[in-house]
Amino acid sequence: MKKMKRLIGVPLVLGSLVALFAMADAAMATHTTPVGATPFRVPLVPSFAPCETGASDSFHGPPLNFPSCNPPVLTSGQVKIGTNAVGFARIVVCPVGTTLAFCYGPAGGATAESGGQCSNATDDDGDGRVNDGCPTVGAAVENPVTQCANATDDDADGTVNDGCPIAPLGTPFPDVRLTGSGRDIQCNVVSALAGCPSGTVDYNPNGTAGPYTPGSDGGNGTNAPQPYCNPDGTSQTDCIAGTDVTATAELATSAATIGGTGNFAGHAIRVSDHYNCDPTIVNPSDPNFCPADDVTSTRPATMTDLQFPVAVDCLPQGSTTAAPGSTCGVNTTANALVPGAVIPNKSAVVEIGEVILKDAGPNGVAENGGGDDDVFAVQGIFLP
Repeated sequence: MKKMKRLIGVPLVLGSLVALFAMADAAMATHTTPVGATPFRVPLVPSFAPCETGASDSFHGPPLNFPSCNPPVLTSGQVKIGTNAVGFARIVVCPVGTTLAFCYGPAGGATAESGGQCSNATDDDGDGRVNDGCPTVGAAVENPVTQCANATDDDADGTVNDGCPIAPLGTPFPDVRLTGSGRDIQCNVVSALAGCPSGTVDYNPNGTAGPYTPGSDGGNGTNAPQPYCNPDGTSQTDCIAGTDVTATAELATSAATIGGTGNFAGHAIRVSDHYNCDPTIVNPSDPNFCPADDVTSTRPATMTDLQFPVAVDCLPQGSTTAAPGSTCGVNTTANALVPGAVIPNKSAVVEIGEVILKDAGPNGVAENGGGDDDVFAVQGIFLP
């Protein structure tokens, strides 16, 4: 994969991992599990500081006539959302045996076979799949799980593997697709601060090339950037290199911790599954002997809350000195960022906190939810 720039950390994407791990047969679980929990998609809105009752100077209109503070104050001193902004975060669970085309590609670095390549039965682009990406012939599409990995005309329409998705290079299932985008992300304070030099509108604290191509999402905040940053031997570093902000989520323990200003050092997800071991067991042949084994371990437990930061890349749109601001996005998977995070048959339920986006702070370095980074966008809705 090509070298990428460091993405902004966004807790938001992480939050969607609730459905991510729920890939096992519920019948084998000893804790309550749903039939399914995917896809997960939330819109993003600007983040404002909370109004403390003692600091209020106004009252909201009835029936919600509670104390309020004038004016609203952004939680980030570095970033603001422009008037043309729209954004989202999405998580899609891709279990073993999925037939969902979104889970199969497009794969980073992969190409679709086309033209005369689609009328033979050979792997013309050398990606391990015959006729992947070729258009559908007739009304039927060959099954991407059971029929696209062979070299036969399973639907008897005269063409081998027609309608099969582009081969997902290095993308074994299960996994969780993490995508998101937000447009018109601007500098809030134009100064000598990293990412916002004098005259700059587009927020882009890490100017080195990141994992995604400028303009690949259309700059509209509704499509994920390209190319897909797929799991491979170097994706753990490639998919965050050159990124600018961070997405994550927050599981608040009290109302006082929700929407607060300052550094985010909370927790994004809470996992309850069958992938745990018992430290009191001394017999190595016991299936729950430590460390936990991804095949034999069956011990149910709820893990301590943890963060799962997702790096987000900001791409300037047109002039860097005029609106709109940058478009920031991500297009990868949980296993690309943390290899082995998603495995099958563990009945994992993942609780997700509030999805948030964090800037790179005054030092211009996205620090995965720590350091001097502040929240600038959160999951929410807008009422015109």
